[in-house]
Amino acid sequence: MFERMHDTAQDLRNTVRRFLKRTGISPSKLGRAAVKNPSFVFRLLKGSSPRLKTADRVLKAMGLEPIGPRFRREMEAYLKITGANRSAPGREVLKDTSFVKRVLKGRSPQLKTMDRVRDWMRQSTNVEEWRLIEVAGAAENASAGDDGETLWPDVGEGPYMNPCEVASVLNVTERTLGRWRDEGRGPEFYQDGRFVRYARAKVDSWMRSIEGSSRPDPGKPPPEPDTDESPCSPESE
Repeated sequence: MFERMHDTAQDLRNTVRRFLKRTGISPSKLGRAAVKNPSFVFRLLKGSSPRLKTADRVLKAMGLEPIGPRFRREMEAYLKITGANRSAPGREVLKDTSFVKRVLKGRSPQLKTMDRVRDWMRQSTNVEEWRLIEVAGAAENASAGDDGETLWPDVGEGPYMNPCEVASVLNVTERTLGRWRDEGRGPEFYQDGRFVRYARAKVDSWMRSIEGSSRPDPGKPPPEPDTDESPCSPESE
């Protein structure tokens, strides 16, 4: 059971601060790229709580996965796994029986509203049910849509790739790629919270470093396909 509601807006602020510090990009540039508003990031960092669609635009501008599609998949999984009526989450949390229906059709709630509904769903399920719901939520790599632009290529090492894309290029699974990260092997990567990105230039450089080598660096093994999984398998991280 949850004792304290998660704060996605604060997570977003922390991620934005780390991104700005790491890249040297100005808040106004990020705001313009994400929502065409140079003052947006300043207001966000001062405590404003954006809507879900706006948060996804900011995440896209930083080259990170959106959270909206995952939240919608979690709601769909909750209804399927628990057999609850579609009106239940909105009715119990917000006294709004049409909340789920409207969000699944594209409505963009405030992040704090999303947190309240998500925490309620977790509290109303057991550990195994919630694990299955989280797996369903993370099962797909969804894009944030066509709004806004991505700033990561401006850092100087872009374009950037997500783990699924890198795993496909290297002909390994995401699980193998994750194991390499844990062991300090494979191409150099960047991580911000649960988000991982690889600069394409770094991936290409790593591949060149192992090509034609008669004795590859043991810290950087050549890519070999797994025999029991396909690349980018749904079970991977």
